Amino acid sequence: RVLTQALLSLRDLYTAALSRNDADICSGLAGLVASFAAENSELIAITGGAEGQALVAFLLDCMRNPNRDVAAESFDFWVQLEKTVHTVPQGQKDAFKLLYRTLLGTLIERVVCDIDEVFDAGAKEDEYEDNEEIIAFLEYRSIAPEVFQSCYRLLPEDYMRILYEALAANQQAANWRIDEAILFAVTAVAPSVQRRPPVPVVVGQSLSQIFAYFLQTPPRHATYHQTGVAMLGAYSKWLNANPEIVAPVFKYTLVCLSAPAPRHYCAARTFCQICTECTPAVRGHIEEVLQIWSSSGTFRDLSHYDREKVVEGIIVIILSLPDVSILTIAANALAGPLINCLAASAVAVKASSSTPVETLIHDAKLLTTVFGRIGAGGYGEVMIATAKNCWATLESILADNAANEDIVKTVCDVYIAVILAVKFEMAEQLSSVVTIIMRFYAQSHFASYLSVLAAAVQTFGTKQELAGAFESLANSVSEVTFPILQQGLDAHTDIIGAFFELTNQLLTFLPNFTNENAFALAVASMSLPGRDAVKSVLTYLGRLAISTNQNAQMLFFKYGGQLLPAIFNACIKL
Repeated sequence: RVLTQALLSLRDLYTAALSRNDADICSGLAGLVASFAAENSELIAITGGAEGQALVAFLLDCMRNPNRDVAAESFDFWVQLEKTVHTVPQGQKDAFKLLYRTLLGTLIERVVCDIDEVFDAGAKEDEYEDNEEIIAFLEYRSIAPEVFQSCYRLLPEDYMRILYEALAANQQAANWRIDEAILFAVTAVAPSVQRRPPVPVVVGQSLSQIFAYFLQTPPRHATYHQTGVAMLGAYSKWLNANPEIVAPVFKYTLVCLSAPAPRHYCAARTFCQICTECTPAVRGHIEEVLQIWSSSGTFRDLSHYDREKVVEGIIVIILSLPDVSILTIAANALAGPLINCLAASAVAVKASSSTPVETLIHDAKLLTTVFGRIGAGGYGEVMIATAKNCWATLESILADNAANEDIVKTVCDVYIAVILAVKFEMAEQLSSVVTIIMRFYAQSHFASYLSVLAAAVQTFGTKQELAGAFESLANSVSEVTFPILQQGLDAHTDIIGAFFELTNQLLTFLPNFTNENAFALAVASMSLPGRDAVKSVLTYLGRLAISTNQNAQMLFFKYGGQLLPAIFNACIKL
C-alpha cells in the first residue's frame, strides 16, 4: 500500500511532463507504474480499494497520451489484469467490464490513422524504413491487438455490438479515420473470435452487420478500404460457416484485386485466405477469377508477395474442381500468363541492366509453384500443353544467362517441377530436354543441371526401352564432370553431391551399372566438408554394397584399404 501511494504521487510529475510534451519522462513514469501494477494485478482485481482504482485511472490516462510509445507502456498491464479478472466473483467482474469498455474506446482513439500519405496498412515496418511516421504507426498497431483481444475476452457478447454501434453513430459524419480504426479493432480480435467454433450467435449477428456496412460503403480513402479488406480475410473461417455471406465478400475482394494500387493492397492476402477456407463456396467463381488473372494489368501491378498469394489461392480452387476437363482448362489458364510474364522479364533483363533480375527469378519461382502444387495434387499431366509452351522460354533464358547461377538454378527448378508433374506425358520432349541440359552443363558447370537430369531419371527410369539411353547419359555426364573435378574437389562439393544424386537414381533402375571413375571419386570425396555431398556418396556406396553386381564387388575389393578408414572418418563428421 505504501508503495502504491508512492507511485500515485508520481502522477503530478507525469502531468507536468505531459504539459511540456516531455515524452521520455512520461514514458518512464508510465512504464514504472505499469510494471508494478502488472506484478500486482491480483491485488488490484481482488481487493481493489481506492489506491488500486486510482492506479488503474492513472494508467488509463497514460493510454490517452498523444505519444503512442507512452500509451503502449501500459499494454502488458491491461492484458495481465484481464487474465486475473476472470478469477474474481461475477459481481466484481462487472465493474471491470465497465473499465474495459472505456479502455476499448480509448484504444480505438489511439489506433486512428493520422497519416494522410497512402501506404500499405498491412505491410511490415521494415518496408517503410525511410518513413519514421509510418514505422511508428505500424509498430503501435502491431502490438495493440493483444489489448483488443483482452477487451473481447472480457466483453465477448458486447464487443462487436459496441463496434457496430460506433460505426452507425459515425455514419452521418462519414469520418473514414474513425471507421477505419473500428474495422481494425474488429480485425484485431479475429483469432479470439474464431478460436473455438462456432462463433456465438450474437457475435455473428454483429459481424454480419459490420461486414454489410463495409461492403456498402461508397469509395473512401485507400487506407480505409485496405483495412476493411484485411478484415474480410481475417474472418475467412467464420465466413466458411456462413456461405450466404461469402459471395458478396468474394466479389468485393475481386474488385479490389483488379483495381490499381493502392486499392488492391491487402486484397491478394484476403483472396488467398478466402480461397483456402471457403473453397466450396468460391470455386464456382473460377472463370471470373481467371479472367481477372489473365488481364494485362493485374499481375504486373501486384507485389511479389501478393502474386504468390493470388497464385496460391487459385491453385486451391483448381485442385478442388470436380470436373477434370474444367480443371485442365483452369490449370493451363493459370500457368499461361506466368509463362508470358517470365518471357517478358527475360527480354527486359537482356535488354537493360537496370531491370531487376529478382523479377525474372520470382516469375520462374511462381511457375515452379504452379507445376509443383498441381503435380503434387495428382493432376500434373493435364498441364502438358503449357509444359510444351514453356520449353523455348526456359532454353532462351539459360542461353542468355548462362553465367548467372541464381537464374540457372531457378530455371532448372522449373524444369524439375514440370518433369515431375507432367511425367510420361512429356516422353516426346524428354530427349530434347536432356540434350539441352547437357549442352548447358558442358558450358557452365552448375550442379542444378544435374538435378534436372536426376528428375528425368526418377520419372522415366522404369521405362525399360530407355535403359540404354540413360546409361549413355551417365557416361556423358561423367565425361563432363570428371575434368571439372580435377580442378579440386573442395571447390565443387555441390557438383559432387548432385552427381551422386543422379548416379543413385540411375542405380535404382540400372543396378548393374558401374563406373570405376565414379567409385574412385566416391572414395576421394569422403573427406569433403559438405555434409550433403558426403551423404549422397554414402548412399551410392550403400547401394553398390548390397548389389549382386560382380564389377561393384571387385571395386570394393580394389579400393577397400582406402574406403574403410574414409567411411569411418566420414561417419564421425556426420
